[in-house]
Formats: sequence, C-alpha cells, structure tokens
Amino acid sequence: MKKKFKVEKNEILVPRELISKDRIPAQLKLRMEELERLINEKTVALRHAPEGRLRISRQGENKRPHYYHVTDENSNGEYIPLENMDLIKALAQKGYDQKVLKVARTQLAQLEQFNHRYQSNAIEGAWNGMFRGDLVIPAILDDDLYAKRWSAVPFEGLPFDEGMPSLITSDGRRVRSKSELIIAETLINMNIPFRYECPKILGGVLVHPDFTCLNLKTRKEIIWEHFGMMDVPEYACNMVKKISMYQKNGFFAGVNFIHTMESVKHPIKPEMVKHYVEDYLL
Repeated sequence: MKKKFKVEKNEILVPRELISKDRIPAQLKLRMEELERLINEKTVALRHAPEGRLRISRQGENKRPHYYHVTDENSNGEYIPLENMDLIKALAQKGYDQKVLKVARTQLAQLEQFNHRYQSNAIEGAWNGMFRGDLVIPAILDDDLYAKRWSAVPFEGLPFDEGMPSLITSDGRRVRSKSELIIAETLINMNIPFRYECPKILGGVLVHPDFTCLNLKTRKEIIWEHFGMMDVPEYACNMVKKISMYQKNGFFAGVNFIHTMESVKHPIKPEMVKHYVEDYLL
C-alpha cells in the first residue's frame, strides 16, 4: 500500500523557511566599505606620524615603563622623558596604526576574494522558474511571496462599537482613530505588511496590538502600539502597565516593539511615523 503524504494547509499558508534570506552580500559590502575607510584614514595618519618607532622597557623593582625613540634600528633609541608625553603617544599611535592598517588590508583582500567567488542568492535561484509553486515548498521565499503568505494568515480582530467613526484605509481596512489611519497609510505606502488588532497570547493573556508589522529583511514580527490620550492620567498609567507587560514577555522598544504617543496639544506627526518605519521596518 502506497503511503499518502499529507501537507497541512497551514504549512503552505504560514511562511516557514529552512534558511534565512541571504543578507551576506549587503553585509559584505558594508564591511568592505568600512575597511576601505579605515585604510584611507590610517594611511593619511601615518603620513603625518613622527619618524621612527617607540620602544618600551620596564626597569627597576616596580617595572615602571621607560620610553625610547628609535630612529636607527642598530641602536636602542633615545630616552624620552615623561614631560614629552605627546611624542610618546604619537609614536604609540603610529605603531598601533601600522598594525591596524596591515590587518585591514589583509581582511579587505580576503573579503574581495570571497565576494568574487560567492554565489549570492543561489538557493533562491533554485526556486525561480524551476518548480511550480503548487508542487514544492521552497526552502526560502522571495519577499513578495513571503509577504503574501504572511498577510494571508486568517485572524479575527476586535469588533467596532456602534456609532464609532468609520475610518477606512486605502486598502479597505477599518481603524479606530485618525492617528492609527496615519500609521496604517504610512505602512501601506511604504509596502510594510501588517495586521491590525491581530490577537496574540502574552503570558497567558489575550491582547490585540494595534499593529503587528513584518520586517521582510529579517522576517521578524514587530508590534506597534499607539497611545493616543497621554494627557489623561488614567490612560497614561494603563500605558505604563501595558508596556511593562510587553517587556515581561520579551518585547522591547527598538528591538521588536514600537510605541508612539500623543496628546491633544502634541498630536502624532506623519514624518515621525515615517522615521519609525525607516528605522525598524525597512
């Protein structure tokens, strides 16, 4: 009897990658640029460094350092009194810069060689055009497909009370406030996948974060809570408790949690929302 293979619906719907998206080329480029800047800076610094090198000798019972300026490798150098500390530091810096420059040049050459031989996105290439999407589950998904599957996961948000203003985003989602509309539209315009008031269990407690956003580069979900009545003492107190609850469950600002605030006199600004998106979601 032939064995029947069954793939659960959620295995197709929920993105599950066996390997992370290839970020090596971007990281490699950044590292090489840093090394090039370091090499240029140290090369210029060495042009202005004093002649010779520093020799340090520890003498006496206390092994206190004595400094010598060596300009002739056939001699032990000329003693430098502590009053001339500027020269001592300049020679020490020169010795350090020479070593750093040598190491940086070696590393840059190694990375250039690796970059030349490395087959970037080779695993993604095995998926493109070779197999039909309804036949295989790829080891890694391109951003568009990952976002599509992530966004397709069904969930039930909170209901809206009767009489509440009907605020609808450009892609047809309803939100509760004008400030949330600003956040939602910014996410839409900057192509950030998000879920509005998607339920989540934290420490055994059911919560509905305002926005659950997806950083496609890292494949990480980031919660975004907006606190809109900070001039109301009771509301502000509850905000502190809510943030504390998130922290106890592993959500920290600047890592996987964004919180924005406003009051009547200080409303949320679209440019600030855009700044948060650029810093944490792109």
